[in-house]
Amino acid sequence: MTLHEFIFSEKSSIRLLRHLFFWLIWTAFFSLTMGSSLMQEMSSNTLVNHPIQFFYCNILLNILTIHIPGCYLFIYFLLPEYILKKRRIRSVIGILLFTCFFAFVNYILWLIPVGQQYSIFNLDKDVPAKGYTLLSVWRYGLFTPPGLEKEGSQLMYSLQFGLFSLLKVIGGASVITLFKRWLQKQQENELIEREKVKTELALLKTQLHPRFLFNTLSTIYTYSLTATNKAANMVLKLSEVLSYMLYDCDQSQVPLEKELHLLKDYVGLEKLRYDGRIDIFLQVTGNAENKSIAPLLLLPLMENCINNCDDPSIEQPWININLNISESELHFKLTGSHSVKSPAMEETASLIDLRRRLETVYPEKHKFNSVSEGNVYVSSLKIDLETINYTEEDELIATHQAFT
Repeated sequence: MTLHEFIFSEKSSIRLLRHLFFWLIWTAFFSLTMGSSLMQEMSSNTLVNHPIQFFYCNILLNILTIHIPGCYLFIYFLLPEYILKKRRIRSVIGILLFTCFFAFVNYILWLIPVGQQYSIFNLDKDVPAKGYTLLSVWRYGLFTPPGLEKEGSQLMYSLQFGLFSLLKVIGGASVITLFKRWLQKQQENELIEREKVKTELALLKTQLHPRFLFNTLSTIYTYSLTATNKAANMVLKLSEVLSYMLYDCDQSQVPLEKELHLLKDYVGLEKLRYDGRIDIFLQVTGNAENKSIAPLLLLPLMENCINNCDDPSIEQPWININLNISESELHFKLTGSHSVKSPAMEETASLIDLRRRLETVYPEKHKFNSVSEGNVYVSSLKIDLETINYTEEDELIATHQAFT
């Protein structure tokens, strides 16, 4: 059993073990702290009539009748039902009733060993000073019984065992419970974000497929009637692009080499499809080995760029793509011709989706900017790359795949 399972598992056996561990720790802490106080009191005349075993039994009684019931009542009822839901009036009433009830239980426990002779319920006529007179309360306080003014309040001392120590254990248990809930909430949010990224990636693939396939297949059909070699080359590149989209993009990170290979195949397909009508220049510098990137991150920029260049109002459309890879960063810069009649680059849906993906996958690890001035626009992207640490097993699998 791992530490994570011990803390977060909902199995009844592990939960029971977890709670037993907590109460064993609290019992040991409570016994040590209050036991030292008991020894000090035993050295005086205040508690000389009671054996030490009696007070340790009193500690156990306080834990069983006040600490454990009070802690669970607060953690599993008052805290989630009233306090966390901000039901202020009910929270105040509940806390008052909670305090009064356990103060009464604490008072009963105090009556058993120490306070019986001073209680207002004591009917023994031989006790000359019983109960709390108004004068005694005025002079010495509510918790100081008559006759023990110089020795301090034994009821107050008993409340330290029960009610006041209950506040300590509730505070500790509340911190643990709230911190655990916060961690679980963080894990749930991370899971939701991962699922959101997968959904957005699947949506991106569905957005790319229909338009991209229709245009490419139309061009392949045209070339199949006139230029067989070009059609065969396009079919080969298209199969590689689709294979990557269908089988390699389901992971959160893919090797950067594969993403660059996809980009080159896509550029090659578009060059063949436009047959020189758009001048596309792609330059890649740096080493892409052992680096990873989120899949289909650069393709929307390329697709959006080519769609803007495919405009009859542009006489000589052109696109320049510069991609520089350093040890830990990727710099992608795309410049191209842009029609003045087209909408601004910042307002396109594909760029809005790209920004959302970048904020989710690379929070505070990217810089993206897209501006257009007249008939020229510039898109720049910088992201922090992750390094892939291959094991010997991974290298053997990669070698096997390369020869199969």
